[in-house]
Amino acid sequence: ASSLLYSCFSAGTGQWSLLVAMPFLGFGYGSMWSLQPLLASQLFGKRSFGLKYSTLSMAAVAGSTPLCQLAVPYYYEAHANADGWCIGPECFGGSLRCASLGCGLGAILALCLDHSANQGLWRQDITETWDDEDDEDSSFSGAPKLGA
Repeated sequence: ASSLLYSCFSAGTGQWSLLVAMPFLGFGYGSMWSLQPLLASQLFGKRSFGLKYSTLSMAAVAGSTPLCQLAVPYYYEAHANADGWCIGPECFGGSLRCASLGCGLGAILALCLDHSANQGLWRQDITETWDDEDDEDSSFSGAPKLGA
């Protein structure tokens, strides 16, 4: 959905495209950050949850850094006037298309991940985690067992 919204936003001109696209993009990103811990634990289990959650969080940083450091300055400076100002959709349209392609690629990779998770590649980790959790009487399921 983010890929389509970025595409529509980059194709639109004027403030209406901004007013229409931004609430949906904000809702999407807010949902992503609030649901990411739940999805990480459901897909990969609770064993090594911190490592898996931080890897997912770093993926967002790794994806946005090239966009912010390479694509946005390139398109902005290509269309800026002699004073360094750029006004109009051509200033950010290219970077929004790059963001759209990145979101589309992320969606394809997420579908591949979902397919491989449904094939059972992580099923053992999930079932072991749930079985171990029932036997634990510690509130922190990741605590190492002393003397074992």
